[in-house]
Amino acid sequence: MLESHPQFQKLLQSPGGHEFGARFFLESCHFHATFFDFDRAKVCLSKALEILGLSLEETGALGKRTRFQEKELAQMTLNINKCKIDPNEQTDSDNRDGKVEE
Repeated sequence: MLESHPQFQKLLQSPGGHEFGARFFLESCHFHATFFDFDRAKVCLSKALEILGLSLEETGALGKRTRFQEKELAQMTLNINKCKIDPNEQTDSDNRDGKVEE
């Protein structure tokens, strides 16, 4: 695939290349999912998450989404955790010890 090409690797190493790589793999994920190739879409999504330093976890919760609901229903939730910190993009509000944020 394209990610093994030397020019693509060079582009990923350039300043701002991680953002390009993440966008590329997210677009690739969307393309593959559109044409029902879910295995490749999953691989592209995991590469984008790896570049961004994120992890996703699908979970569920029992509850009411609005105050008008009378009974609790199963709700799908998505937990997103930041796994690593890119030293080039730290701000004062970032967690600087590199631990997973909940």
